[in-house]
Amino acid sequence: VAARIYEAMCLDALQEKLLYDAQVAGLAFNFSVSTRGVQLFFGGFDDRLADFASQAMDAVLSFEPNRAPGGFEVQKDKLRRELESFASQPPISQAAYWAGLALVMPEFSLEELQRSAKEIRLSDVVQFASKLWDSARGELKTSLCWGNLRPAEGDMLVAKLRERLKSPGTTGEEAPQPRVAQLPVTPVGPGVALVHDVMDKLEENSAVEVLFQGGTTRGGDAAKLQRLAELQVLASVMSDQFYEQLRTREQLGYIVSCRADRNEGVFGIVFVVQGAAKSALEVLGRIDAFLDTVPGMLRAKTEAEITQLADSLAQARLARPQQLLSAAERCWGEIRSHEFRWTRPLDEALAIRQV
Repeated sequence: VAARIYEAMCLDALQEKLLYDAQVAGLAFNFSVSTRGVQLFFGGFDDRLADFASQAMDAVLSFEPNRAPGGFEVQKDKLRRELESFASQPPISQAAYWAGLALVMPEFSLEELQRSAKEIRLSDVVQFASKLWDSARGELKTSLCWGNLRPAEGDMLVAKLRERLKSPGTTGEEAPQPRVAQLPVTPVGPGVALVHDVMDKLEENSAVEVLFQGGTTRGGDAAKLQRLAELQVLASVMSDQFYEQLRTREQLGYIVSCRADRNEGVFGIVFVVQGAAKSALEVLGRIDAFLDTVPGMLRAKTEAEITQLADSLAQARLARPQQLLSAAERCWGEIRSHEFRWTRPLDEALAIRQV
């Protein structure tokens, strides 16, 4: 909560004196704080990017929350209203929240966040900001420069930022990485079922989210990649049939999907249905009934059909990002996850074509 309020206060203070003019000039800046640490973003098509990055970094480091008590109250109120409004989110969003709370570590419940947002004081944010940048100066820092930059320009930009942080380089401890819990293996029976009431008592719809974990890509050996590839093809085979059966024929909901999913290196298949035609437990039964038909569905597919489907998925995996930011985010994702698999799209495409 302190991180959210501090981010919002700082960016709001920078908007008028720095960021507005920068946006007009085609330059962009943002920063965020999470369990992974501090993340800074600078971008734009301008030869003044390095100078702008230094200015923005100086402005962030010199920002003092205790000099903006009005901003604290505004951002605190915004966050409280945002958390309160979650009860009106659609059931499918609430189902994803409960699943994330059960699986992802560390994760905070809505009640914990609301309680903290109610009790937090300006002095807490001031103390958080002080500890944050003291920690950032000593932690391991990784930089990525992507786009129309010469190596010397990228080095200069990174050097300026390190100078502002007075960073000695790659020393200190890394921030802990989020983890996903492994579901208990249950060859028979219903598995693990979480049942929660919809937060909005006037909501007529309910949602069901069913997750089957398939494994992890961490380590990146050939067997793990092949299992991921097989799961992606399986999800693609089931997707249209799942929609056809539960949405078109049985009309169980207006949101019906089956997709391959990946979260912090753990992959699986997710089935989602939201609607008001039947209760959540009845919909869960219909999902189970659909799963019983999958072996027959697969036997009915010819080798040529599976090959064609796999080729299509592989081509999509190899598609180049259409925007520079998307390409940078793909590589930054490898850095954030500490997997550093720069050839991931090619490796996964080759594995899919082996299915």
